[in-house]
Amino acid sequence: MSLSSPKGLASPSSASASHRATSAQLREGAPSRAENTKAAVDQPEDRKRTLNITKLVLIAFASVAGGPYGFEESVGAAGVKYTLVGLVCVPWIWSIPLALMTAELSSAMPENGGHILWVDRAFGSFWSYLNGYWSLYFSIFEGGLYPVLFLDYIQQLMGHNDLGLFWRLTLGTVLIVITCIINVYGLEAVASASLYFTCASLLPFLAIIVIGLPSVDIAALNTEPAK
Repeated sequence: MSLSSPKGLASPSSASASHRATSAQLREGAPSRAENTKAAVDQPEDRKRTLNITKLVLIAFASVAGGPYGFEESVGAAGVKYTLVGLVCVPWIWSIPLALMTAELSSAMPENGGHILWVDRAFGSFWSYLNGYWSLYFSIFEGGLYPVLFLDYIQQLMGHNDLGLFWRLTLGTVLIVITCIINVYGLEAVASASLYFTCASLLPFLAIIVIGLPSVDIAALNTEPAK
């Protein structure tokens, strides 16, 4: 009658064989478990970069600003001087601190997830969950503004003629579908499209600056907006 070891426990003979194999590996110069662990820690994880600095800047510009659109109302409401003061001051008190915070947290936690992961590490999963859904709802409502702004500019180019409900819905739907298709193809497609969209949005303003530069009136900075 032979005695077998309990289930899940190695028998004395197998444990002895394992010990002899380990001793043989050490004598032959095989790396120990501690050495393997140290090598795994010392070796950085290979992270594939999908974007270079130029494409990243283009995506950031297209996502945050997209061009100097929407300032017409501020000039008409506050005047040229206060609009320029706001454009100079806002980056220092709002944009640069946000950029520095993003750079620091992204370097400390180099993972895909952005502010959702930052909130999760700081306040827990509940607030991270709310932050994710708030960002989703914000993006939905904010994204709906751009087709309307796009159609308003087209209407101005056509001499303020009313496009009509049919053409507004058609052109707005086409713009949304094209944007969705570009996003489905991934970051590379978004970065390439951002280059063309940025050039298309900035070229008219650059042309206006070049054409109107000889006619700049400095005295207009002190004019008050029309009531």
